[in-house]
Amino acid sequence: MRSFVFLLPLAYILFLIGFYPIGSVIEYGPDEGFELMKSFMVHKGFHVYGPMWNDQPPLHTLLLAALFDLFGSSAGVARGLNLFFSWMLLTSFAWIILLSARPIYALFGVLTLITSHHFLELSLSAMLEVPVMAVGLFSVALLFSYLQNRKMYLFWGSSVFFALALQTKLTGVLLLPVFIISFLEKENKVSKKSMIYWFLTSGLVFASVMLVTKEDFSIFFQSHGQRNFGSSFDIFQFLWSQASVALLTLAASAVSFSFRGFYLKVFVFLFLFILCVHSYHRPFWYYYELHMYIAFSLLVSQWIFEAIQDNSENKRITQFFSLLCFLIICMRLYDFNKNIGKFSRKGLAIESNTLKIIRENKDETHWMYSDKLNYAFHAQIKMPPELVVVPLKRIQAGLFQESDKISLLQKYQPEQILLFHWKKASSQLKSFVNSRYQKISKDRQPPLFLRKDIYEKQKD
Repeated sequence: MRSFVFLLPLAYILFLIGFYPIGSVIEYGPDEGFELMKSFMVHKGFHVYGPMWNDQPPLHTLLLAALFDLFGSSAGVARGLNLFFSWMLLTSFAWIILLSARPIYALFGVLTLITSHHFLELSLSAMLEVPVMAVGLFSVALLFSYLQNRKMYLFWGSSVFFALALQTKLTGVLLLPVFIISFLEKENKVSKKSMIYWFLTSGLVFASVMLVTKEDFSIFFQSHGQRNFGSSFDIFQFLWSQASVALLTLAASAVSFSFRGFYLKVFVFLFLFILCVHSYHRPFWYYYELHMYIAFSLLVSQWIFEAIQDNSENKRITQFFSLLCFLIICMRLYDFNKNIGKFSRKGLAIESNTLKIIRENKDETHWMYSDKLNYAFHAQIKMPPELVVVPLKRIQAGLFQESDKISLLQKYQPEQILLFHWKKASSQLKSFVNSRYQKISKDRQPPLFLRKDIYEKQKD
């Protein structure tokens, strides 16, 4: 049974590889283009920081760029890396549950996580949330294993991998309460000195990566945490829209009010901590829900284990909620089945007339600008580095203006411009494009423009 638990994540990844055209789909996630193009630009010789605006740690970008150097810069390589991290996340998750409960509960937890909202999309798309949580959970699993058998390589490994998680994306800090509680509450079997050594090691690894890559954290603080911009997270709306999460979390919290078990205490606190952080942090993006579903799945799996073991007078109540959990997972499997078809119908690069036209003009194109970066990446054309990462949070924080975009377009004079949001474009941008570019796409296609001097040369 234990082996089957670890085979389930592998089976899930093999299913994704067999069912989905991993390397051929143009876009799986809305922010996927940022990660693909950042790594492509590093692969082409640009630094991860500098002219390219980047508010994220460098580790994932550098790793993906290195894979591009080895295997070629394709979407298949990038998404293959993300599938590895998806396997790592699910395997680490199962490992954590197996340390405190029987395999059937780990299996239940893995299924809960797989069927959670957005998990399928995040497994397929080359975005950062799955990698950071995968490395972070692996660090948690190493520490929990160390607390049971006191092997020092697990202790140091946990410290190092937590630093690597933070250097993948700083949202890894959401797992910090797990480490603090583990050191302070595990029946005082671990000294405070050990905790200091753990955090010092993690800090040294983090600082080493920061110095080598010349990270600039000022950009991160400029675009995060301010209260005057960006979308926000509404706890009550989330719990209302995800009724099963609300019901089971409340039930688990009520039953575990006395915090009888160490692991249950950790998972309850983790879930509540993540809810509180996201209630304050701006901006909030849909893929942040993964953090809550991980904590929720850990919490419910551990709670069901303790509920089944309960011999108190409340045994019938806890067993009733265990049955309710099973029924809810069955319903979520039905929703997961619907999502399978949804993502299998994504557009393929080989079928895109827009990409075909872009590639026809590739030999005469040194720079390209697109408001959907995946198209420039699939065409293997560089973008002006300052225009690679222009997310909404950068605009809302006042760090990028429309005039900046026009100035950069004038500086680089990209041979091709692709604007999916042409109708919503500013008058400045429309004036610039119309005066210097010729539309070469058909009416029903996304507006694609070729610089007029190249267009006239082709006509002659």
